[in-house]
Amino acid sequence: MSDPEEREQGGAAPHKKLDERWREDAMPFVEKLGFVSEAQGQPRMAGRVMGWLLVCEPAWQSVAEIALALQSSRSAINAIVNRMVEFGMFEPVAVPGERTTYYRINSDGGELLFENMVNNLRVMRELSEAGLQALAWRSPESNRRLEDMRAMHAFMEDQMPLMLERWKALCDQGDKA
Repeated sequence: MSDPEEREQGGAAPHKKLDERWREDAMPFVEKLGFVSEAQGQPRMAGRVMGWLLVCEPAWQSVAEIALALQSSRSAINAIVNRMVEFGMFEPVAVPGERTTYYRINSDGGELLFENMVNNLRVMRELSEAGLQALAWRSPESNRRLEDMRAMHAFMEDQMPLMLERWKALCDQGDKA
């Protein structure tokens, strides 16, 4: 079932009862993405929800469906979904004739994430520069670590937009490999 009409006809989402194939194939991916998310300083559940929305059918799911699939509470899923909507990674989807709100991965979410990374790099560069100005009375050697941090963030801040442009060009050519 992959379209709103099937939902309207009362068909159940395929994960209502996750069969063995889903458990063996999809769920290990979902759980591993949770651990990666956690290792990167985000909640494990954020990675699990992201993982589920990357592999589920249909591509949009309600909070209740995500909670059922991930064997988690609706409140935990709702908190993550709201956060990801706020960041632009997920977007709400309305299905005609239903009051339930569904969510899916935002097709522009990768670009938004990239832009957020560039903004974070800018903040770190500016903070380094402020530190260097405040500590300008010290010797260059004493400020070396701070200067290295500033230089690295400045370099990456310059390079990230170029990488995004190259990615967009590859997508326009249909070559995402």
